[in-house]
Amino acid sequence: MKKNKVVLWSLVDALGTLAYITVVVIFMNNSGHLLPGMGEFLAGMTMLTLFVLSASITASLVLGRPILTYIEGAKKEGVTMFLYTLGWMLLFLVLFLGIIFISRI
Repeated sequence: MKKNKVVLWSLVDALGTLAYITVVVIFMNNSGHLLPGMGEFLAGMTMLTLFVLSASITASLVLGRPILTYIEGAKKEGVTMFLYTLGWMLLFLVLFLGIIFISRI
């Protein structure tokens, strides 16, 4: 697999993860309006279920393609793709922290 393709797939996986995170944040910010009067027990069950679901979805987005690539025999590309995906996620985090920092000035 060419390096450009590895970088592109890692970006696609990172953007997919970012999109999923955005959906979860929107849900959590509006959960009081969407689910009014939910008891503590049901709210706890909902949040823990969302946590497990989110862990599974983000793990498949971040690890899925690199693991398949690794298993198919392209070990170096699989590891590289995983590291690039983490790099993209780190870049997004730095951008978000920069936006927060600038908005507080």
